[in-house]
Amino acid sequence: ASRSQLPEAFFVCHADFEEGANLIVEKIKSEFPDAEVNVGQVGPIIGNNTGPGSLAVIFSGDKR
Repeated sequence: ASRSQLPEAFFVCHADFEEGANLIVEKIKSEFPDAEVNVGQVGPIIGNNTGPGSLAVIFSGDKR
C-alpha cells in the first residue's frame, strides 16, 4: 500500500505474546511511520480457541 492509502488505524492483538506484538508494531511503524497503532490482548474466548502466542493485525480506513 502506498502512503496515500494509509489505513486510519492499526490494531495488533495478541494472546500472551507481547514480544511478538511489539515486533509487528515495529514493522508497521517502519512502513507507515505516522500510523496510529494500538496494542491489546485478545479476550478469553478468542484466546481459548487460538491458544497462547497468537497474533492478529486489524486495520481500518475509508479506502479499499
